[in-house]
Parts: sequence; C-alpha cells; structure tokens
Amino acid sequence: MRFKIFFFVFILISINNFLIAQKATDMELFSNKNFPGSSNYSQITSAQPLEELALLNAKGNTIKVFDGNNNEYFSSAIKQITTFTVGGALGTHTIRVYDGSKKVIDSLRFNVDAKTNIDDNGYYKQMFDLFYR
Repeated sequence: MRFKIFFFVFILISINNFLIAQKATDMELFSNKNFPGSSNYSQITSAQPLEELALLNAKGNTIKVFDGNNNEYFSSAIKQITTFTVGGALGTHTIRVYDGSKKVIDSLRFNVDAKTNIDDNGYYKQMFDLFYR
C-alpha cells in the first residue's frame, strides 16, 4: 500500500514539474526594422547578426541576453519595449528575465544564423541572388 501511495505522489510531482517546464512565456520578440511603425510585423524565432530586436511583455526587473556560446552580450533594465542588437556567437541565443533578487523568472530562446546578402535594390542584388542559389 505504501508503495502505491509513494508511486502516486511521485507521478503527481512529475506531472507538475513537467507542466511548469512547459509554461508558455508572455514575452514577444520582434525584428525592430518593422516594429512598431508598421502593421505587418510578427513574432520571430530567428535573427541575423547585428539585427535590432524588440522585446515586449517582459515581466521582471532586468534582462540579459546570451549568445550561442552562453556569453552575455547585452544587459538592461526592462522597459515597455526593450531593444537590443544581436551580437556574439551564432547558434541558440537566450534572453533571461531576472527579478529584484537576481533570480531567473522567465526565458526565451531564438536562433541566430548568418546569411551573406547584397541588396542595392537593383542590378547587383539580382546578380547576387542568381549566384547564391
């Protein structure tokens, strides 16, 4: 009987921990080149180096952004719209939100990958796109 109770409690705790880990964040990440002046913006899950991003709905005191090698490259107090420029190593970047006691209370991940591009809105862009394929 004790084993059944222990097993049942173990299952409940495991389910609770799983649900906490699967909690969806309220934070939203946008490319700042279209936001907020445009009506055709949408959330992003990937970015390019040196792209300016905007973070909304972050609840906490400060944020820190870490690159693909887990090196911090940006830190700021949270604002209504917190903007930062993507930097550091390629890979999965992590935004961590901290409360007043410097405890991580939320996080968001996005991928950073580089793509070579030439865009002069004309001849050289078309030529580059032809050769890039």
